[in-house]
Amino acid sequence: MIRSFWCHRATRIAAKTAFSFFVVTLALICFSDQAFSFIFENPYGEDREQIYKILFLAAVAALVAFFISRREILKLHQVQLSLTAKELYLASVVRAAPIGIGVVKDDVLIEVNDRLCSLTGYDREQLIGRGMRIFYPEDDKHDRVEPSRYDQLNQGGTGSVETRWQSKDGRLIEILLSFTPINGDDPQAGVTFTALDISEAKTIERNLLDREAHLHSIIDLAVDGILIGNYEGVIIEANHHICVMFGIKREALIGKHIDELAFTRESLAAAPFRFDLLQRGETVISEQSFVRPDGSTIFVETRSKMMPDGTYQSFYRDITTRRHTEQALRESEEKFALAFDASPDAVNINRLEDGMYIDINQGFTELTGYTWEDVRGKTFLDLKIWHDLADRQRLIEALQTHGSCTNLEALFRKKDGSLGIGLMSARTIQLGNATHILSITRDITERKQAAADLERLRVAIEQAGEVVVIADTAGNIQYANPAFERTTGYALEEVYQRNPRILKSGQHDSTFYRALWATITSGQTWSGRMINRKKDGSLYTEEATISPVLNPQGKVVNYVAIKRDITAQLKLEAQCQQAQKMESIGRLTGGVAHDFNNMLAVIIGYAEMAMIKIATEHRAYPDIEKILEAAHRSADIVQQLLAFARKQAIAPKVIDLNNLVRGMLKMLRRLIGEEIELIWSPETNLPPLLMDPVQVDQILVNLCINARDAIDGTGTIALQTRPTTLDANFCRQHPGTQEGDYVALTVADNGCGMEPKILDKIFDPFFTTKGLHGTGLGLATVYGIVSQNRGIITVNSQPGQGTTFTIYLPAHHAQPVSSPLIREQKQPLPGRGETILLVEDDPGILKLGRTMLGALGYNVFTDLSPTQALKRVRQYEGDIDLLITDVIMPEMNGIQLAQELLESRPRMRVLYMSGYTADIIAKHGTLHNKANFLQKPFDLKTLSIKIKEVLALTNPELIA
Repeated sequence: MIRSFWCHRATRIAAKTAFSFFVVTLALICFSDQAFSFIFENPYGEDREQIYKILFLAAVAALVAFFISRREILKLHQVQLSLTAKELYLASVVRAAPIGIGVVKDDVLIEVNDRLCSLTGYDREQLIGRGMRIFYPEDDKHDRVEPSRYDQLNQGGTGSVETRWQSKDGRLIEILLSFTPINGDDPQAGVTFTALDISEAKTIERNLLDREAHLHSIIDLAVDGILIGNYEGVIIEANHHICVMFGIKREALIGKHIDELAFTRESLAAAPFRFDLLQRGETVISEQSFVRPDGSTIFVETRSKMMPDGTYQSFYRDITTRRHTEQALRESEEKFALAFDASPDAVNINRLEDGMYIDINQGFTELTGYTWEDVRGKTFLDLKIWHDLADRQRLIEALQTHGSCTNLEALFRKKDGSLGIGLMSARTIQLGNATHILSITRDITERKQAAADLERLRVAIEQAGEVVVIADTAGNIQYANPAFERTTGYALEEVYQRNPRILKSGQHDSTFYRALWATITSGQTWSGRMINRKKDGSLYTEEATISPVLNPQGKVVNYVAIKRDITAQLKLEAQCQQAQKMESIGRLTGGVAHDFNNMLAVIIGYAEMAMIKIATEHRAYPDIEKILEAAHRSADIVQQLLAFARKQAIAPKVIDLNNLVRGMLKMLRRLIGEEIELIWSPETNLPPLLMDPVQVDQILVNLCINARDAIDGTGTIALQTRPTTLDANFCRQHPGTQEGDYVALTVADNGCGMEPKILDKIFDPFFTTKGLHGTGLGLATVYGIVSQNRGIITVNSQPGQGTTFTIYLPAHHAQPVSSPLIREQKQPLPGRGETILLVEDDPGILKLGRTMLGALGYNVFTDLSPTQALKRVRQYEGDIDLLITDVIMPEMNGIQLAQELLESRPRMRVLYMSGYTADIIAKHGTLHNKANFLQKPFDLKTLSIKIKEVLALTNPELIA
């Protein structure tokens, strides 16, 4: 029925086709030029026949077209029937396929199967007409897959790619996408693709890869090296540790045969690879030595086993350290045995439990005297080797606490009974099942004695007053004792590793130091003096001995210097020289002072008497006045020399320095002149002084004259007094000074000043910078007076900046007394007829004295000797008001004479006089401080004033 239907339908389609073909042909003929001429112009022309032929042929062609069309239509129908059957078959296959299948054209889905829908969760209607991007969670995923697909289509016609889709519910699906073109010749015809869900397979694959990586990491982390080889012995896997162990990269190991590895021939000969044992399933254990690429050799222990899959695994353990340890242990045991026997120290092993000796070495015998036969089977108690058992107890406690004891010093008793000092170190060791003590003892008896000697030496050096310095061969200081810091002011930390040149003063030239260095570097000792500079900049002189220190080979390894600060000593020597100089001058002066003073007394006395007897208008008066002036000046020179030599006779009194200076100001201003201003700055509440007021006058006059002569034109002289206290530091800088309270008198000028070289000589007698106008005794007199009164004088001066003299006089804690001395008296004071006994062994002085006393109005008795005086007094019944006696006379001195006369005449006053120096007077009987004394030579006024003062005394202590 279907066939007849398709035949009838094919006949109709063919008829329509033939008819259409005929009509079209007829139309073409009709519109040709010939047909137009036949129909409208010449129907009977010669083209008519031709037109009929064409029509006939068109009819035949239409009939042929009919049959051909019918046949082709039937054939096409047969093909369509065949294709339909295939399509139904393919459709059923596609629907039943377990994988998703689809057709896409121009990236648009035109067909999908049910599996694809169930795989993605979309309905068929939701997919048809949609682009492939619907399956991808991100556009870039699609963009990466599509170009890959088209590349494979272009290259091979088919292809596949793994990708990831996203289902409708958002779930991600691992997809193996395969595709092929529908028409290989026409890419635009579309592509058929299949989508296989490989999510589970990918998960399994990842798990397998993770497990494999995990196993590889375990293998790589293994402490042993691992090699895996096939049944032929070729290495197919190696872990990280084996690569490090062998020093070969993994890539170089893989593919090598096990025989190609650099195992030494000796080790392979001793333990070859036994594949036969592996194939029998046995585990093969061996040790080989392997040479690494860097040339070093290691020792390995190998354990190999054949696996069921035909591969074998070998585990390699580096036993190089163990081999070395074993070797070292063997060597250590050998060394211990040698050290035990050869050690010079005492080595012994005792059982801890009871102290029994297990073994001793030769050093023990040499130290204690005990042999092995002496100690075998005995304990320390048996030998009584510990002098103090408390020392052993300390040893045991240390061993029980720490397992060892180090540097324990203890006394031990030798076999002969003598004691020694041992330095012991011990530790516990296990021998068998018992704990033992291994002890090493060194005899340090001599070392301790040497250390004690060294300590005594160190203490001696540390406490020595001399400076001790040790330097290296370059001269850098390595050690300095505390005396160094006391002397220089530098601490050891400041000079350590520094050269002593930091002490250079600049007082020595380079030749001095070169000679010193040449001496000590040649191995000789240098001794001498040098001037160095302290840290504070002050200079000091030291006496040094520098010696080289030689090692046993005679090479200089150090230098040691012993130094002593002799600055104070040099000052004392200078003072001693000055004292000796003054003593010489004093002896010279004292030797002539008596006779010279007596002669000057006669000259002064008779000159004054002559001037009294003649009128001032007499032509001889000026000449006698000049004689008197020269005599007074000569007497002053003698007194200055005696003052400098501290041999002048003085009458110290408790005085107020401010009052004395104030009383001298008027005279001092006349002395220095009107062009120079005298500034007086006293400080109140000065403590009193104990000294002769005349000496204060001498100090002020001499210093002010010296200051006046230093000022050219106008200037100032400043006088200042102040109380002060001199401390130990000041006294150290000025030897001979004592600590305590002082009164300071300062005389300062703004004159020309002095050079340093002049300052060193200003107190020398007869030294002057004034030429013929100076005597050189002014400052020498000041120095002598200050020294005589236990004071000190300092001077500061710089050229062009003036000079300052400061005198420090010791304070006297008593109230000052008023002096009866009449300073402003210009004329002699006459007497009132008092009786005076004059005793003088010099006839000239005796005669002059009688004349002068008589001129003053006194009743005078004179005697040339003490004996005559005693006789006269015994015979004379009247009162004798005053005894004037020379101190030094034959038979007896004036002091003894006065004492005898005072026994019978206690109310008699006594006035002593002498031309001798104070020290000579002292040798003939000491005059007490309150005695009345008159130094020769003297003039009439001085004599009259002194007599008035003595006659006015009422205190019995002051009478004689």
